[in-house]
Amino acid sequence: MEKYKTSAGNWKQQIGWDEIDKWKYEEGLSYKAIRDRCIELCGSAPSKGSLSPHFNEVVKENLRQRQRVYRAENVNVILGKKLDQFWRHTPPIELPTITESVRAKERGATKALEFSISGRISRFCSKGEKVKRLYRDCNFTVQQLLDSWKGTQNYDEDSHNLECAICGGSLNIVNDLWHMDHIDPRGKNTLENCAATHRVCNQMKSDLSQEEFQELVAKINNFNQSKNIS
Repeated sequence: MEKYKTSAGNWKQQIGWDEIDKWKYEEGLSYKAIRDRCIELCGSAPSKGSLSPHFNEVVKENLRQRQRVYRAENVNVILGKKLDQFWRHTPPIELPTITESVRAKERGATKALEFSISGRISRFCSKGEKVKRLYRDCNFTVQQLLDSWKGTQNYDEDSHNLECAICGGSLNIVNDLWHMDHIDPRGKNTLENCAATHRVCNQMKSDLSQEEFQELVAKINNFNQSKNIS
């Protein structure tokens, strides 16, 4: 039985899938006839394992599904991705606070705060949407948000201090680095779902709900306490 050369080599470069598609769909060639012609023209041919998924959507989808399962469950693949992220890690960029921003130096801290919060509202209200919303198209204003935080996070408009919605610690939205967080990450982009948090708190919480995050913190605490006891 004749053996075919099935390496990527010449057939991909000299013939290519576009030409092979014409042979299959216009001339009705079988897989064997396609490989025979490739061998005749350039000395190498695609394997049946390459031809079958290329022309068969069911086979192609099954192959994709097996690949997804493999990538999700294979320890070597999972660790490889984690190691790649680890080696590519770069220290976080230290962003300026509002008082350190150019706008604050040019127009004052109050104007800079309003500008910063309006931009954050725009991004907050754009979550889950294909196009970023302009601030004027959002469903609440800077003043409405600050008034809301007076009741929910004890915001003081004179000092600009409030309580972080995650840890409860003091947060100054002019002098500290902070994030605008969706309290319920799967909830709507509404005023009631909007809170101010320390940057590090929101980074730890990620896309978890408050309840999920509290369970994770308790799990971490219990683990570390058990290590110290033993």
